Amino acid sequence: MKRRTFLLSAAGGAGALLIGWGAWQRATQLPPGLPPGTTLINGWIELTADGHAVLAVPRAEMGQGIHSALAMLAAEELDLPLAQVQILEAPVGRIFARVMRAESLLPRLFPNDSLTARAKRELRQMAGKPTMGVSGSTGGSTTISDLWLRIRTVAAHARAVLVQAAARANGVPSEQCRTESGAVVLPDGRRIPYAELVKSAASFSSVGNFGLKDMKTFSLVGRPANRIDAAEACDGRLKFAGDIRMPGLRYAALAMPPSLQARMVSFTAPAGVQVVKVPAGHGHGEALAVVAASWWAASQAAEKLAVVWDRSADAGVDTARISAARQQALASDAGVVHSQLGDPDAAFASAARTVSATYDAPYVSHAQLETTTCTALVADGMVRIWGPSQAPSDAIAAAARAAGVGVSQVELNVPRIGGGFGRRLDSDAVFQAAAIAAQLPGTPVQLMWSREQDLRHDFYRAAASAQLRAAIDATGNVVALDIAVASQSVGTAREARIAGGTRKPATAGKPRNTGLGYAIAHQRRRLVEAPGGLPVGSWRSVGDSVDGFFIESFIDELAGATGRDPLALRQALLAGRPRHLQALALAVEKSGYSADRQAQLKTSGRAMGLAIYEANGSVVAEVAEVSIDGSRPKVHRVVCAIHCGLAVNPNIIAQQIEGAVIMGMGAALDPGIEVRDGRVVQENYHDYPLPLMADTPAIETHIVPSTDAPTGVGEPGLPPVAAAIANAVFALTGKRLRSLPLRVQAA
Repeated sequence: MKRRTFLLSAAGGAGALLIGWGAWQRATQLPPGLPPGTTLINGWIELTADGHAVLAVPRAEMGQGIHSALAMLAAEELDLPLAQVQILEAPVGRIFARVMRAESLLPRLFPNDSLTARAKRELRQMAGKPTMGVSGSTGGSTTISDLWLRIRTVAAHARAVLVQAAARANGVPSEQCRTESGAVVLPDGRRIPYAELVKSAASFSSVGNFGLKDMKTFSLVGRPANRIDAAEACDGRLKFAGDIRMPGLRYAALAMPPSLQARMVSFTAPAGVQVVKVPAGHGHGEALAVVAASWWAASQAAEKLAVVWDRSADAGVDTARISAARQQALASDAGVVHSQLGDPDAAFASAARTVSATYDAPYVSHAQLETTTCTALVADGMVRIWGPSQAPSDAIAAAARAAGVGVSQVELNVPRIGGGFGRRLDSDAVFQAAAIAAQLPGTPVQLMWSREQDLRHDFYRAAASAQLRAAIDATGNVVALDIAVASQSVGTAREARIAGGTRKPATAGKPRNTGLGYAIAHQRRRLVEAPGGLPVGSWRSVGDSVDGFFIESFIDELAGATGRDPLALRQALLAGRPRHLQALALAVEKSGYSADRQAQLKTSGRAMGLAIYEANGSVVAEVAEVSIDGSRPKVHRVVCAIHCGLAVNPNIIAQQIEGAVIMGMGAALDPGIEVRDGRVVQENYHDYPLPLMADTPAIETHIVPSTDAPTGVGEPGLPPVAAAIANAVFALTGKRLRSLPLRVQAA
């Protein structure tokens, strides 16, 4: 019995002890390879015979540290040392299908619930009838916010089971027992290690009386801890998609269309080279795959294929043409009103004066270190996929479509992901690998793109242009803010790829009665879907990555227009937003930002810039210290303050902020992706550089103390970066930089 089958059948058995799951059929045997004496406590946690816990996690680990953070939550509620909690990649589907959606809504739906009441309701919901869906996507910096209460709940339930087993065996009331460091402590002080209770715990059908720990008593969560996978990551034991090996494995390399709309006309291959056609689909045109005994042999042979491409449809398609179309769309009255407060038109009509500015940001690539890779095997009526996917349901659908089977005939395994940033939300490699394997039944095939293909066939961060206007009254107060952003729709593009065709943009509903967080009475935000350009997809923080640059640069411009310090203006406009003000105050304190400090820095050719942005539920304020090296800004120091609710592991938060700052800095300072006759110009890291160690500034991360529910961490550190740098450049030179990459032109 496979581990997946075991988890899906055993998790709800009468002996599995999860409330409401008694009607499920219990497994009668353990899968091969599990340690003897393993007991499944509920659908998420197993206890091994030596008292260790195995936690099933239905989200992909791609370096963001979620496995370590979730293990800490489980260890905390179980009263186990962190070293005794192991992580199992949860199987795709069924008992984990419903756990990805509603956690952030619970406080609003049940505002008067205690934490324990909410937790018990969560357990009942997880124990309900399983759906036929599959696990949700890993993205949007949602893993900890979605799962922090659920993981605590199942761990607290497991702890209660162990306490009950110890109490029953020793004839004492369970409420007089407590747990400590992997053992149940009886009223007389005797310690019963969990390992001695594992077998007897399996006899209990349910435990209804249990609760979560008071967060004030936490001894692990909230404190820095090493990542549980650090040693494996350093010594190479972690297995990524390219590390998959199995008997008879063959390797595939592609010859892909050289430009956006190139069409294959014909090809010839050298004698002895095995070539299969890869059908068009999931955002890519028809391609060829060379299959060989090694990837190097396959890639070398793929380069020698004589392929005739018709590129006539791409003539004249270049960066300037795409940008001009976007600017034209921005200047039109098209688009939909996304959000609105008050009456902006009336406010502008009565304004003493107005301020406006136009901003622009280019396409950028994910450029993740692990190139696009997937392994597929079509045999015995099944399609088996080993793919680094952030979106399991889409990956399964893509494999089924490519192989011409139903989704029930697809089994997906998700290995460790070597960099995602949203790129693995698309399942193009899964589609291609399954299509190749379907033509070679019984042969496992590992597809791997080259670095050049990864850069030239990405689903890029959409280029965007923005027009911002503000109305200022006679007393110098900002009374209205109007924002129009023109860009391609990531959602529309991705839906079209998933559907295998073109989908129309979603129709606009009633504008949301919301603003940007700034206390400006009249606000409007209009989104204009620009004409097609490069294929686009989710990129770390998605639209926030450019909106942060547009909005926070413009707020600085308004400070200058109204004769106010950028910090003072933000403080005034953030009245009534305590989380924003706390993050801002912490960043200012730790950076030393002040008029005096600014004047002092300028004497040494440096200056500071400030930006603050809310994304994924978290608020991040950043202060960048910058000088000018030729025309390029040089960043020396970035001080970040984040309000992200409960800090499960401050070390991981700091790591994610550092990564976001570096990635945002690269997108702000290095050239983006360019197009010439429908072909992406950049091809490797030599002409699409990533920030090097020598480019990396000192980065400080400071966390606003909080006991609120955790919010996002992986993405929120990126949106303020470009604006903080640009604002520092203005403070130093008096020049406003409104386009990325940031460059200071000579006077």
